[in-house]
Amino acid sequence: MLKKVVMVFGLALLTVACDPLDEYRNKSDTYLYDTGMDYLEYGRHERAAKVFEEVDLQHPSSPLAPKALLMAGYCYYLESNPDSRNTNRFPDALDKFESFVRLHPNHEMIPYALYMMGMCHFEMLGDEMRDQTASAKAVGYFSNVTERFPKSPYAKDASEKLKILTLYAAKKHVYIAEVLMREDRHAPAIARLQHALKMGLDAESKRQAIEMLNTCYIVLKLNHLVTPTENKEVSVQP
Repeated sequence: MLKKVVMVFGLALLTVACDPLDEYRNKSDTYLYDTGMDYLEYGRHERAAKVFEEVDLQHPSSPLAPKALLMAGYCYYLESNPDSRNTNRFPDALDKFESFVRLHPNHEMIPYALYMMGMCHFEMLGDEMRDQTASAKAVGYFSNVTERFPKSPYAKDASEKLKILTLYAAKKHVYIAEVLMREDRHAPAIARLQHALKMGLDAESKRQAIEMLNTCYIVLKLNHLVTPTENKEVSVQP
């Protein structure tokens, strides 16, 4: 343990003294990979990512290169904060995972790479008012995992994430319906709300959607379609 502390302390001093990556030129793949793992262990995620990248850059044919590429992506993922432009490294993480999939399409860790690509987009989700580009991409990657690799260790969580994303998309329809109602566009609002209810909503969102749907029916003089909110069952046929 003491030896490892001294090693990392020495690495930190070298980082200050010279070009951050000069010290890693012409190093063996094993040395670079182990150094990256040391930085990762001590929470220096970005530094670890840079060192892992050197494995792939200097030793692209090494058996460690594919794993190092994944580790670089993982370190950038750990370094990311979706709420801060300064520390949002998800694009860097995605770049590494995408490179892995492109360079090693038959590798046994493909399910992991696809799962992590889904996680990067999942972590970049905003609330239901935000653009759904990240949501759609996350759905694509998680679906890829569950459909192509149903027995992988990542399939179960990918399936759970898909359920969350379905709810997320349904709530987006409710939000859009609310905007349409403010614009007196009640007919398209009804279509959005019906679709949200078919997709599935949590109890509070479902109650809200039914209340909004009833309001639209009343405005359009379709009172016979109004459903009591407490019933939680609603006609989806206008």
